[in-house]
Amino acid sequence: MSLLHSYYNAIARQEYLRAFSYIKHGAQPPTAEEFQKFADGYEHTVSVKVKIGEENGDGGAGTVWYCLPVALEATLDDGRKQVFSGYYHFMQESAADQQMWPFVPLMITKGDLQLSHRPFEESVPASCNPDP
Repeated sequence: MSLLHSYYNAIARQEYLRAFSYIKHGAQPPTAEEFQKFADGYEHTVSVKVKIGEENGDGGAGTVWYCLPVALEATLDDGRKQVFSGYYHFMQESAADQQMWPFVPLMITKGDLQLSHRPFEESVPASCNPDP
């Protein structure tokens, strides 16, 4: 999925605000402290490889939910590599149903990644549940 690749491209380029903007944040706008905590979490990341498994989706009432199983290989500024395994959930409100500004694009609604002890190529989970 292009959104996830763009998200990690932004992180590798240290464009943390761009990456942060891909995340759906609830009813209240996120605080500066929440953004800083997010950015600090990637302080030592210099690149990320992404491997995506089979997409699961479910639609209803004008909203489509997707779930992607993923594996990530993060390269840190000291040269170490870390592999993570898990999933991301995404939400897309029907573009045809959106008639008021601002337009809400496809957004990341949840991510759950754990450190993997398997090689990157073997770390994508077989599937994930599309329920948010």
